[in-house]
Amino acid sequence: MSTDFRSLGQQAFLDGELDAAEDYYIAALSESEALGHNEAMASDNAVMGQILLQKEEWRRAAAYFDKALELEQQLSNQTGIANAHAGLGHAAIMIQDFTVAEDHFKAVLEISGPLGRKDITATAYGNLGLIYRAQNRLDEAESCFRNSLKIEEERRNKEAIAGDHLNLGLITQMRGDGDAARQHWQTAKDLFAELNRGANVAQIEQLLAQAG
Repeated sequence: MSTDFRSLGQQAFLDGELDAAEDYYIAALSESEALGHNEAMASDNAVMGQILLQKEEWRRAAAYFDKALELEQQLSNQTGIANAHAGLGHAAIMIQDFTVAEDHFKAVLEISGPLGRKDITATAYGNLGLIYRAQNRLDEAESCFRNSLKIEEERRNKEAIAGDHLNLGLITQMRGDGDAARQHWQTAKDLFAELNRGANVAQIEQLLAQAG
């Protein structure tokens, strides 16, 4: 029966029906706890964390990711551990607890490298870049975004490449290098246009117009 709750919860999440998704996963989690299924409990807690991130309930999300992390550590599931740290990092960013967020994303990097998970590694670098930019640690931010960009270029992930160029443009703008910023933003704009991401294109056009 809990499998049905999960399927319903997944569909509700995809449909943007977050309250329904939360209810379904609470029901699924209740059953997996009653059965003592640690793998299912870890997964259910992690999904609950993701749902609550979407609902902007940062502290509740962190509590579920904490539980997921505890269970994944018991299971020695390295990918699950990395994902739980990432969830905790996202929640910490949103409440502007940047020291905690940094620790979590550094933990992700320590795990994802040996696993060969370039997707997780690139995303962690990108999030560290956001943290450092918010703290005006521009050298560290640029290094992280360039590390992410290198990986995403290898993966040919156009959306992520565009995002990295957007962020590198913001970094160079903060340094007063308008020409470099415009070059990064133009690259990002062209990639987003290829992907038919109109909102992203409009955002960058506004940045370009403001930069003169």
